Amino acid sequence: MTNKLFMLSIVIPTYNESEIIEESVKEILKLKNIELIISDGGSTDNTLLKIKKFKQSCKNVKVIENKIKGRKGFDIENGIKISSSKFCIFVDADLSCGISGILKVSKELKNYDLVIGYRVSKKKRTFLRNFLTRSYILLINFLFKMKIKDYQCGLKGFRKEKILPILEKIKNKDFFWDTELIIRSQKSNLKIKEVPVTWIEKRKSKIKVLRTSLKFLLKLIFTYRHLSSHRTILMKPRTKKS
Repeated sequence: MTNKLFMLSIVIPTYNESEIIEESVKEILKLKNIELIISDGGSTDNTLLKIKKFKQSCKNVKVIENKIKGRKGFDIENGIKISSSKFCIFVDADLSCGISGILKVSKELKNYDLVIGYRVSKKKRTFLRNFLTRSYILLINFLFKMKIKDYQCGLKGFRKEKILPILEKIKNKDFFWDTELIIRSQKSNLKIKEVPVTWIEKRKSKIKVLRTSLKFLLKLIFTYRHLSSHRTILMKPRTKKS
């Protein structure tokens, strides 16, 4: 018996999302001909209990139980790998992009390999967070000669056959995963498109801004050095034997 081929697979990475996951899943399941994959990263609350109820009642819902917490990228990758569709979208558990954001991204997947949402939000963030976020984006764009507006948006779409080889190269499986994914996709000449999405933040961020920014900076430097050294090796001319 062959698996049903869905038009779109949607992956939600979760970690202790019991307060909001039911509402998000119900909204997504209103879409037709989609497969929903919930990839849990070791939740210690009732998240798994709630999402397993959907799996029991809906044939188009899959649940993955990953035992190691704090590896968002790893959770997303596992969801993409078991997806049944040619097209796959990952979205944050709180669904801040709304259904409209998912539809925007899925439309562009007909012509692009990687589609990135960039957040358009009316909510004002602190000066420090805005400054660090903009500095981070400017630094990446300068180092890698890119023009991306938002690296960490929790809404990205992929052509599965194009993105699977990229996933095998990614070193960072945590929250830096998004950034490395985009950098490596550009290096591999994937067709990339950014689309604006209305972003309504439904909860207070758990991220510790300064600590996370420092971690991201160190990972960015490592990634830049790694890719630069790899490029140097590839370009190094061979010496002729006398």
